[in-house]
Amino acid sequence: MAHDIGMSGNGGGRGLVHLRLTPAELRVAPGISRGESLAEIARTHGISVKTVRTQLKAVFAKTGTHRQAELAAMMLRGAG
Repeated sequence: MAHDIGMSGNGGGRGLVHLRLTPAELRVAPGISRGESLAEIARTHGISVKTVRTQLKAVFAKTGTHRQAELAAMMLRGAG
């Protein structure tokens, strides 16, 4: 099951961006925004680092980001 996540975007009037993140992706993304390593996220959720990488790649694709720092910045902007 995927969830709609609303983030306010400040990119040229895009307005509200709706992302369809799965529950697994929703567990990974906040860890990235907190600066946790992939190993820390994996350990916290009892999954492998390879699984975290796979989920992170899906989050990158859905958010249009390419680096962990970009994703963290996007999430912090959306939180305010």
